[in-house]
Amino acid sequence: LLQVQVPTEVERGRSAVLGCRFEMEGDTLYSVKWYKGGKEFFRVVPKDNPPAQTFNVEGVQVNLAASDQNQVVLDNLNLKSEGRYKCEVSAESPNFQTVYDIAEMSIVVPPRDSPVINSPQTVYRIGEEFTANCSSYPSRPPATITWTISDKPVMKEDLIQYPSTLTDGGLEASVVGLHLRLRDAHFDRKGKMKL
Repeated sequence: LLQVQVPTEVERGRSAVLGCRFEMEGDTLYSVKWYKGGKEFFRVVPKDNPPAQTFNVEGVQVNLAASDQNQVVLDNLNLKSEGRYKCEVSAESPNFQTVYDIAEMSIVVPPRDSPVINSPQTVYRIGEEFTANCSSYPSRPPATITWTISDKPVMKEDLIQYPSTLTDGGLEASVVGLHLRLRDAHFDRKGKMKL
């Protein structure tokens, strides 16, 4: 077995090509089998008719027309498609030598829109305390939120890290708060603060 190629991260709803490169070294191929989490979902046995066969495994939708002994194409990936994939190659009798390798695939879901900033008021004076929250739409993994004021990073001690919240769909929403005392440097010449 030369290489098992499984994309490490794929966006939900997309397709993935899983490759299995092997060298028979004079033996005859008996079968190529693919497993997800220990459950077989695709097999090619050249002597069978038809040679390719699929099995129902949750989160795995094989595109049979695009799959063969060298690759298997998975369509409509979802969060249940995430996991450990194994390709197993067996030689014909008499020895039935079998080799396999394993690779992991994660499913990512970007936030569906830009983050949202909420602040209790829109007008502030120098010396006042400023508070705001920045919330991301649910995603997987949870979004990383960074604050800037006038394009400069905010001091770490001014940030409030809230735990991410899990949605019913298995995604996580992030919220990072900002709390600081306002100074001249936070405003431009027109008295505006750009967050």
